[in-house]
Amino acid sequence: MNYPFKKGFKPDIARIQKILEDEFSVQIIEIDGKLQFSYGTLKRA
Repeated sequence: MNYPFKKGFKPDIARIQKILEDEFSVQIIEIDGKLQFSYGTLKRA
């Protein structure tokens, strides 16, 4: 799914990765400009 960013926010991959790491406490990897991780029933695709 695609979600628009709030006005004034830019899609900074490093900021997004930090937020995901704080929320999910799992290893997050960047492949071809996309962040990937597995968590519970959410599997890396």
